[in-house]
Amino acid sequence: MPALSFDDIARRLQARLGATFIGVHPEGHLPWVTVDAKALSAAARFLHDDADLAFDFLSFMTAVDYPADEKLTLVYCFCSYKHRHAVVVKADVSRRAGRAPSLVGVYAAADWLEREVYDLFGVAFDGHPDLRRLLLPDDFEGHPLLKDFKNDDYVPFPESKVGA
Repeated sequence: MPALSFDDIARRLQARLGATFIGVHPEGHLPWVTVDAKALSAAARFLHDDADLAFDFLSFMTAVDYPADEKLTLVYCFCSYKHRHAVVVKADVSRRAGRAPSLVGVYAAADWLEREVYDLFGVAFDGHPDLRRLLLPDDFEGHPLLKDFKNDDYVPFPESKVGA
C-alpha cells in the first residue's frame, strides 16, 4: 500500500478517537492533528497497530510552552518506514503539574523522550517505568525550558566583540 495522505491519516484517527479527536491543522510544512491528552495512548496504539498506517517509529517528541494560555503543548512525530508517511500529533496539558499517559508501552523511544520533557518542562507521564531527571541533577529545582524559568546561578555569555 502506498503512503497515505495526511487527510486520510487524520480521517482514520478521527474515526477511531471520536470525541477525543480535537482538530485537524493541514496547513504548513508539517500538518498536525490535535487530540485530548487522555487519548494519547489510544492514538499511539492505533497509529502503531493499524496495518494501513503502521507508524513504527516515534521520531521525536517535545513540548511548547504557552504561558499566557497556562498550557504546554506536547508534540509527537510518528513515522512509518513501511509506508513512508508521517503524522504530527499534538495534545495540550496544564502548564503546572501537567500529566499525560506514557507511550513507552507502544514506542520504546518514548522512554528517554518523555524523561527529557519531564526534566525540562515538568510534565509527568503516567505509567512511565522510570520517570526521573535525564539531563539535570536530581536536586535541580525547576524546569529550564519554561519561559518564566529563573535561575540566579545563570551567567550569560559575555557580549562578543566583532572585529576585535
